[in-house]
Amino acid sequence: MTALKQYDRLEATGLWRETTESQSIEVLITFGNASLILSDFTGSPLTHWSLPAVVRTNPTKRPAIYSPNTSGTEKIEIEDEAMIKAIEEVRSSIKSRRPRPGKLRILTLIITSLVITALLIFWLPNILTQHTSGLVYAEQRRQIGERLIQQVSKLSGPPCELESDANPLYQLEQRLFPNTGVKILVFAEGIRTSTHLPGKFILLNRTTVEDFEVPEVVAGFAIIEKAILDLNDPMKNLLSFAGTSVVLKFLTTGKLNDRVLEEYAIYLLHKEQVIPDIEIILEEFKLADVNPKYYAYAIDVTGEATSDLIKQENTNQNRRVLSKDDWLGLQTICGG
Repeated sequence: MTALKQYDRLEATGLWRETTESQSIEVLITFGNASLILSDFTGSPLTHWSLPAVVRTNPTKRPAIYSPNTSGTEKIEIEDEAMIKAIEEVRSSIKSRRPRPGKLRILTLIITSLVITALLIFWLPNILTQHTSGLVYAEQRRQIGERLIQQVSKLSGPPCELESDANPLYQLEQRLFPNTGVKILVFAEGIRTSTHLPGKFILLNRTTVEDFEVPEVVAGFAIIEKAILDLNDPMKNLLSFAGTSVVLKFLTTGKLNDRVLEEYAIYLLHKEQVIPDIEIILEEFKLADVNPKYYAYAIDVTGEATSDLIKQENTNQNRRVLSKDDWLGLQTICGG
């Protein structure tokens, strides 16, 4: 229902003019269910006006003038305050329920802007980073990795080296990751346990070679880090850390400034290692042909937390990781 219940029997008189050429005549106005009924004084209806369509042509003046449409050719003048109030209440009620295109457009614009902003913040940077990292060739990755090693060295000291011509790290690299270009470095301090850099650099803490009796343990740390490197592109990780503006500059110039690399080096030195799933770890130990139980006991001397590695010895246990001399040399690489 359009009309209000309290006005079901409301009646008043008014001056009605059918056209601009017609003479105004006095009529009886009845406030109907959804319309205004204009009648002569014999009770014969002259016309019906739909209340939702009624337009007031002089909002603040008296007598109030209404028209059944916006053309204003037909109109009625009303003096009765009760009738005016009733019509105005209905018109206000109808107006409040009508859709408001202006507000709808504003709301649509706001929602669209929020969606675009969300895409720019969450989707575009990831796509841009992934695309850019895919364009970085192997030699460029190695150069960036070497620059990061310089930054790490500023914070933790340079990587350890033997004074002799022996190179047990090279032997370890070739034993675990032959023909892959992986380079293993050992640092006396700064590295939590292990981490990796673009260019296939694996960085180990000296404790991984000095605190254990067999080379299978350091092999295990290197194998785990290589698995993490394979699962997560280190170049993409670096660019994600750097931010969209740096990525855009790198995409256009191919350069990363030292400040970005310094901040990333600090981040890496404090970043906790995220261990891959056990299935991946077991497969990597199998590919490297290393017994995982030594690494498992190094992580947990009780073997409870690493029982899955201990139970599934699916490697050739007779193949050595390093010769006795190489292992002894590796254990003293940091002067230990």
